[in-house]
Amino acid sequence: MQIPAQSSVAKMRIAVLITSHNRVATTVRCLEALLTNRDSEFELKPFVVDDGSTDGTSTTISHQFPSVHLVQGSGMLYWSKGMNLAWQTALEETFDAYLWLNDDVVLFPDAVRTLVQTYKDFNHHSGSDCIVVGCLTDPDSGIYTYGVGMRDSNWHPGRGRMLEPSPEKAVEAESFHGNVVLVPHSVVEKIGIIDSVFSHAMGDTDYSLRAAKAGVKILAAPGFVGTCPFNTATPKNLREVMGRKFVPPKDWWIFTRRHSGTFSWPIAFLSPYVGSIIPRSLRNALRPKSKL
Repeated sequence: MQIPAQSSVAKMRIAVLITSHNRVATTVRCLEALLTNRDSEFELKPFVVDDGSTDGTSTTISHQFPSVHLVQGSGMLYWSKGMNLAWQTALEETFDAYLWLNDDVVLFPDAVRTLVQTYKDFNHHSGSDCIVVGCLTDPDSGIYTYGVGMRDSNWHPGRGRMLEPSPEKAVEAESFHGNVVLVPHSVVEKIGIIDSVFSHAMGDTDYSLRAAKAGVKILAAPGFVGTCPFNTATPKNLREVMGRKFVPPKDWWIFTRRHSGTFSWPIAFLSPYVGSIIPRSLRNALRPKSKL
């Protein structure tokens, strides 16, 4: 289903979905960069879930950005559940598209225009659905940090390789990170929103795999649309691996059952936990050698 015809004449209404917890300066910087993206062709309305912050996030946002729709969270939502709440709130109004935006992203001034134009070009030429992803670089090193990927495993749904964006044209992908993602309402009507069954991670990968199964194209917009530092946090032991921010068993069980093969899902499910108790030296020795 395409966006209604009137959207090509009237301003495209975009709900910007953000969730935040106790990093007010980072969230403010994100909103400041977002609002440099105002354009005559679209209207942006940010929905920010303040997930129980104690650093004055809500007060600061309400004073500096009165147009932002603030939603209060319990403090235990984390990313996927926070984004689900922001999206549920936005659905109470009528929007043509929804822009996922991590609050540690600083968009370039033409970022949203690039995403919207990529969507419009594809929709005009194909008449079909697509999700458009913005690729990001580290603000200091310039290294590619988040964007799109291709699956490189038939049995493990969480494994893949990053796919470089093209500076001049959209690139088709199979999965994406959820940092900057434009989802038209037509896709929401087809596959729904981020699944609240996931706490933190997996919600974005699950959405990309559900979209692909439904025949929705995933495109990386040309070039890079902003900056975002790479999250270097890694679990040190099995207990941390099973923690909410990494691979909680309940979430991972659902994810692997949903996206792995009938016979391979138990292996996929156990792999991060078994891997965490094998010494690093042995893991390196067992890792397949690159064919490149």
